[in-house]
Amino acid sequence: YREGDDVTEWSFDLPVDERYAPYAYATQSDILTGDCVDQLVIRHGTKNSNSDSNDDQRSDIHPYDGIFRPPYGLNLAQASLLLQCHTSPTEWKITLRNVDPARLTLSQMRFDLQSALVDPDSRVLVNYDRKALGQLGGGHFSPLGAYHAPTDSFLIMDVAKYKYPP
Repeated sequence: YREGDDVTEWSFDLPVDERYAPYAYATQSDILTGDCVDQLVIRHGTKNSNSDSNDDQRSDIHPYDGIFRPPYGLNLAQASLLLQCHTSPTEWKITLRNVDPARLTLSQMRFDLQSALVDPDSRVLVNYDRKALGQLGGGHFSPLGAYHAPTDSFLIMDVAKYKYPP
């Protein structure tokens, strides 16, 4: 949670995963647990009561979300719901914005991101394709940390020390 206006005074209660003890880290297993996440994000498939089949490919079965089955991962809507499960609605407003070149110009996107980055009450989380940056993997979520006007570039605040050591 956040307490006070000075970022250095903010505190967060993070669990201590046995793999990282004694250090406290939020891991995927921590963030993907809880009733809210299970009900809103994971959405396990449920069979229509009129069906006697267990075939999850049938149209009378609600689709499984894909988080724990291929192609794995969260879509943008699920990421938004996941954030809602772990934040206070009175303190944080979650805004989901798809970057569609048919609806949003590069200039408008740049302006929106820059505006959010200078707003002390905003946070920016982007979803991008790692391959486009020459990295391993596919879709990935990362926080943005800053904008550098001379190079027209954004700083992606992400650490994957097991993939890209210092």
